Amino acid sequence: MYKDFEQFKLNINWFVKQTDTVNLVEGIVKVNDAFIKNFPLLNDLILSARVLDVTINDNTYKLFSWTTKEGSSCGWLCKLEPKYISNIELLPEHELLLDNIGGIVESYNQPERSFTNNQNFLFLKSECKRGLGYWAEYYHDVCEDLKISPIPVGNLISFVCEANGAQTLYDLNCKN
Repeated sequence: MYKDFEQFKLNINWFVKQTDTVNLVEGIVKVNDAFIKNFPLLNDLILSARVLDVTINDNTYKLFSWTTKEGSSCGWLCKLEPKYISNIELLPEHELLLDNIGGIVESYNQPERSFTNNQNFLFLKSECKRGLGYWAEYYHDVCEDLKISPIPVGNLISFVCEANGAQTLYDLNCKN
């Protein structure tokens, strides 16, 4: 299990610095019934992981790791943040995900086409933003050029940010 963390450090060599204080403890998966009901496939995936509780300085993480078909280690480093880290409104399912596994801040040795590759974060509450941010002006210019009416963007939540700046968003007004 500690080999997974070594593989993580080899693949994501900028994340842990020599001056960081690192503590590793074998972890367990504890999710609530609501998580199991809302995310049955994710729950199965998480239950199949090797879990390492990681503390780097004052930050708490869970390293979820799996073995690839080729026999190497791959996984996600999920950051566990306090609920009060941000007052941004999120969908209840998003909050449920954060409460149970945290937000993904790094992934290592993922398959080439994995959605988690090249992301600055996925789901991390402290990084989520409401609206389009610096993309808003560009969006309105494109709509004007295409002579279409822009949709309201005030309820959009950016919950994934790619390394190139592309964002993945959801609408707070959308319900199942």
